[in-house]
Amino acid sequence: MIITTVGDIGDAVNGLACDLTTNIMYGVTTTDTGANPGCLIVVNRSSGAGTVIGPLGGGLTTMDDIAFSSGTLFGINYSTASLYTIDLLTGAATQFGSEVFVDTGSGVSAAIFFHRTTGYLHVFFGEAVYRVDPATGMIDEPNYTTNVSFPTVAADQDLDGRVYGAYDLNADGSDTHFLHWTVWYDPGGSTVDTGYEGEMGDSVDALCFTPGVFYQRIYGIPVEIDDNGTETVRELLVGVVGAP
Repeated sequence: MIITTVGDIGDAVNGLACDLTTNIMYGVTTTDTGANPGCLIVVNRSSGAGTVIGPLGGGLTTMDDIAFSSGTLFGINYSTASLYTIDLLTGAATQFGSEVFVDTGSGVSAAIFFHRTTGYLHVFFGEAVYRVDPATGMIDEPNYTTNVSFPTVAADQDLDGRVYGAYDLNADGSDTHFLHWTVWYDPGGSTVDTGYEGEMGDSVDALCFTPGVFYQRIYGIPVEIDDNGTETVRELLVGVVGAP
């Protein structure tokens, strides 16, 4: 897969998600950003530029990852161990459901994606995986697999049904790798077929699929850390999936 740079977003971002009904891409900024920490933004897929919609509010500084389900934008936050919905007009986040996610390993991050085949949200929480009903926010089956060897920092399902993710090799955000699961976890089971797809950067914590003219595209944001340990402004990257 050939990865190319689209352009600067303008803020450090955790999580990308595309509303497939409108083809609008969204992201959530972090505290390691410039003037717009903890905000929902729209990301221009042609230039990479981010436009602020509004703050998450409620004392939230970011979301670890975001995902759409039937037009609703969901976010998962590792620090609060909670699921949220995010208003697309204001950026305001509201806790959704009363579930508290538990990390069964030693991870430091969370990821979320909507599985269109099963109709459930799938939440990676450190080294645990949960299946969540998007209508209620309730965990349908808690920690139904422990076959995740490393914390997953980003995940999405492509338009052909394959699930892609980025896993954190050192469990500290310093070294993530890009892979895909060709067979996703069956409810109640832990069978998984993994395939290494390469890297989008030394560290990447946002993945998002969108349709293309001939081939679907995957977008990602690699993390750059300065000498002070602060995440610097990130660029939007894009790769073409399935192209010869």
